[in-house]
Amino acid sequence: ARRAAGLDPEAAFAIHHKVQGSGSGIDVFASLRGGIRRFPDGKEIGRPLQLVAVWSGRSAKTGPRVARYQAWAGRSSFVEESAALVEDFPNDPILCLRDAYRLLQRMAEEAGLDYDSPEHQKIASLARYFGGAAKPSGAGGGDVAVALLPDPESLDEFVTALTRSGLVPIPVRVVGP
Repeated sequence: ARRAAGLDPEAAFAIHHKVQGSGSGIDVFASLRGGIRRFPDGKEIGRPLQLVAVWSGRSAKTGPRVARYQAWAGRSSFVEESAALVEDFPNDPILCLRDAYRLLQRMAEEAGLDYDSPEHQKIASLARYFGGAAKPSGAGGGDVAVALLPDPESLDEFVTALTRSGLVPIPVRVVGP
Protein backbone atom coordinates (compact mmCIF):
# COMPACT_ATOMS: atom_id res chain seq x y z
CA ALA A 1 0.00 0.00 0.00
CA ARG A 2 2.80 2.42 0.89
CA ARG A 3 4.64 2.01 -2.42
CA ALA A 4 1.45 2.06 -4.49
CA ALA A 5 0.28 5.28 -2.91
CA GLY A 6 3.75 6.80 -2.82
CA LEU A 7 3.20 8.00 0.75
CA ASP A 8 5.45 7.87 3.74
CA PRO A 9 3.80 6.80 7.02
CA GLU A 10 3.53 10.34 8.42
CA ALA A 11 1.70 11.54 5.29
CA ALA A 12 -0.63 8.53 5.43
CA PHE A 13 -1.49 9.24 9.10
CA ALA A 14 -2.04 12.93 8.32
CA ILE A 15 -4.47 12.09 5.51
CA HIS A 16 -6.26 9.57 7.74
CA HIS A 17 -6.69 12.16 10.49
CA LYS A 18 -7.87 14.83 8.04
CA VAL A 19 -10.47 12.53 6.47
CA GLN A 20 -11.69 10.76 9.63
CA GLY A 21 -11.07 13.51 12.18
CA SER A 22 -9.73 11.20 14.86
CA GLY A 23 -8.95 7.60 15.67
CA SER A 24 -5.86 5.58 16.50
CA GLY A 25 -4.63 5.11 12.95
CA ILE A 26 -4.05 1.43 13.60
CA ASP A 27 -5.72 0.60 10.29
CA VAL A 28 -3.21 2.82 8.50
CA PHE A 29 -0.35 1.25 10.48
CA ALA A 30 -1.49 -2.26 9.54
CA SER A 31 -1.81 -1.31 5.87
CA LEU A 32 1.67 0.16 5.79
CA ARG A 33 3.47 -2.62 7.66
CA GLY A 34 1.65 -5.82 6.64
CA GLY A 35 1.31 -8.99 8.69
CA ILE A 36 -0.46 -9.18 12.03
CA ARG A 37 1.25 -6.82 14.43
CA ARG A 38 1.01 -5.46 17.92
CA PHE A 39 0.44 -1.75 18.22
CA PRO A 40 2.32 0.52 18.87
CA ASP A 41 5.63 -1.41 18.89
CA GLY A 42 5.04 -3.07 15.52
CA LYS A 43 6.18 -6.51 16.68
CA GLU A 44 4.84 -9.10 14.26
CA ILE A 45 2.66 -11.90 15.61
CA GLY A 46 4.27 -14.96 14.07
CA ARG A 47 1.41 -17.34 14.70
CA PRO A 48 -1.07 -18.01 11.85
CA LEU A 49 -4.59 -16.85 12.63
CA GLN A 50 -7.91 -17.36 10.88
CA LEU A 51 -9.20 -13.82 10.60
CA VAL A 52 -12.44 -12.42 9.25
CA ALA A 53 -14.14 -9.03 9.49
CA VAL A 54 -17.92 -8.77 9.79
CA TRP A 55 -20.15 -5.84 8.79
CA SER A 56 -22.53 -5.18 11.66
CA GLY A 57 -25.22 -3.74 9.40
CA ARG A 58 -24.98 -0.19 10.72
CA SER A 59 -22.48 2.60 10.47
CA ALA A 60 -21.02 4.50 13.41
CA LYS A 61 -19.11 7.75 13.84
CA THR A 62 -15.74 7.48 15.51
CA GLY A 63 -15.28 11.13 16.56
CA PRO A 64 -18.02 11.38 19.23
CA ARG A 65 -16.98 8.07 20.79
CA VAL A 66 -13.33 9.09 20.94
CA ALA A 67 -14.29 12.42 22.54
CA ARG A 68 -16.39 10.62 25.17
CA TYR A 69 -13.54 8.21 25.88
CA GLN A 70 -11.02 11.06 26.21
CA ALA A 71 -13.28 12.75 28.75
CA TRP A 72 -13.49 9.57 30.85
CA ALA A 73 -11.53 9.66 34.11
CA GLY A 74 -10.83 5.90 34.15
CA ARG A 75 -8.61 5.84 31.07
CA SER A 76 -5.28 5.07 32.77
CA SER A 77 -6.49 1.82 34.32
CA PHE A 78 -8.15 0.81 31.05
CA VAL A 79 -4.94 1.50 29.11
CA GLU A 80 -2.90 -0.61 31.55
CA GLU A 81 -5.30 -3.54 31.25
CA SER A 82 -5.37 -3.19 27.46
CA ALA A 83 -1.57 -3.13 27.30
CA ALA A 84 -1.40 -6.36 29.30
CA LEU A 85 -3.75 -8.02 26.80
CA VAL A 86 -1.67 -6.78 23.87
CA GLU A 87 1.47 -8.15 25.52
CA ASP A 88 -0.13 -11.57 26.06
CA PHE A 89 -1.85 -11.70 22.65
CA PRO A 90 0.84 -13.82 20.93
CA ASN A 91 0.40 -16.53 23.60
CA ASP A 92 -3.38 -16.94 23.21
CA PRO A 93 -4.92 -14.57 20.64
CA ILE A 94 -8.44 -15.94 20.94
CA LEU A 95 -8.60 -15.67 24.72
CA CYS A 96 -7.06 -12.18 24.59
CA LEU A 97 -9.62 -11.04 22.02
CA ARG A 98 -12.46 -12.33 24.24
CA ASP A 99 -10.97 -10.55 27.24
CA ALA A 100 -10.51 -7.37 25.20
CA TYR A 101 -14.20 -7.38 24.27
CA ARG A 102 -15.21 -7.73 27.93
CA LEU A 103 -12.78 -4.96 28.91
CA LEU A 104 -14.18 -2.69 26.19
CA GLN A 105 -17.76 -3.41 27.29
CA ARG A 106 -16.86 -2.48 30.88
CA MET A 107 -15.06 0.68 29.74
CA ALA A 108 -18.04 1.72 27.63
CA GLU A 109 -20.45 1.23 30.51
CA GLU A 110 -18.29 3.22 32.91
CA ALA A 111 -17.60 5.98 30.37
CA GLY A 112 -21.23 6.19 29.19
CA LEU A 113 -20.10 5.38 25.68
CA ASP A 114 -22.33 3.76 23.04
CA TYR A 115 -19.91 0.97 22.12
CA ASP A 116 -21.67 -2.38 22.02
CA SER A 117 -24.61 -3.43 19.87
CA PRO A 118 -26.90 -6.45 19.54
CA GLU A 119 -25.20 -7.22 16.23
CA HIS A 120 -21.74 -7.25 17.79
CA GLN A 121 -23.00 -9.44 20.61
CA LYS A 122 -24.40 -11.89 18.03
CA ILE A 123 -21.11 -11.92 16.09
CA ALA A 124 -19.13 -12.58 19.30
CA SER A 125 -21.56 -15.31 20.35
CA LEU A 126 -21.23 -17.10 17.01
CA ALA A 127 -17.44 -16.80 17.07
CA ARG A 128 -17.31 -18.28 20.56
CA TYR A 129 -19.61 -21.15 19.50
CA PHE A 130 -17.06 -22.09 16.84
CA GLY A 131 -14.11 -21.83 19.24
CA GLY A 132 -13.12 -18.28 18.36
CA ALA A 133 -13.62 -14.73 19.53
CA ALA A 134 -14.83 -11.43 18.08
CA LYS A 135 -15.09 -7.80 19.12
CA PRO A 136 -16.08 -4.51 17.52
CA SER A 137 -13.28 -2.86 15.62
CA GLY A 138 -12.21 0.66 16.48
CA ALA A 139 -14.59 2.88 18.41
CA GLY A 140 -17.50 0.43 18.19
CA GLY A 141 -21.17 1.31 17.98
CA GLY A 142 -21.53 -0.36 14.60
CA ASP A 143 -19.36 -0.70 11.52
CA VAL A 144 -17.12 -3.77 11.60
CA ALA A 145 -16.23 -6.53 14.04
CA VAL A 146 -13.04 -8.58 13.82
CA ALA A 147 -13.09 -12.29 14.56
CA LEU A 148 -10.39 -14.90 15.09
CA LEU A 149 -11.09 -18.59 14.66
CA PRO A 150 -8.82 -21.50 15.59
CA ASP A 151 -8.66 -23.24 12.19
CA PRO A 152 -9.94 -23.04 8.59
CA GLU A 153 -12.85 -25.42 9.25
CA SER A 154 -14.12 -23.32 12.17
CA LEU A 155 -13.74 -20.21 10.04
CA ASP A 156 -15.86 -21.75 7.25
CA GLU A 157 -18.57 -22.79 9.74
CA PHE A 158 -18.54 -19.33 11.34
CA VAL A 159 -18.90 -17.60 7.97
CA THR A 160 -21.81 -19.89 7.05
CA ALA A 161 -23.53 -19.13 10.37
CA LEU A 162 -23.00 -15.39 9.89
CA THR A 163 -24.55 -15.50 6.44
CA ARG A 164 -27.55 -17.48 7.73
CA SER A 165 -27.99 -14.85 10.45
CA GLY A 166 -28.05 -12.03 7.90
CA LEU A 167 -24.61 -10.71 8.87
CA VAL A 168 -22.08 -9.93 6.17
CA PRO A 169 -18.62 -11.47 6.44
CA ILE A 170 -15.79 -9.53 4.83
CA PRO A 171 -12.96 -11.82 3.75
CA VAL A 172 -9.59 -10.64 5.00
CA ARG A 173 -6.27 -11.72 3.58
CA VAL A 174 -3.21 -10.98 5.67
CA VAL A 175 -0.20 -10.08 3.55
CA GLY A 176 3.37 -10.28 4.71
CA PRO A 177 5.51 -7.33 5.61
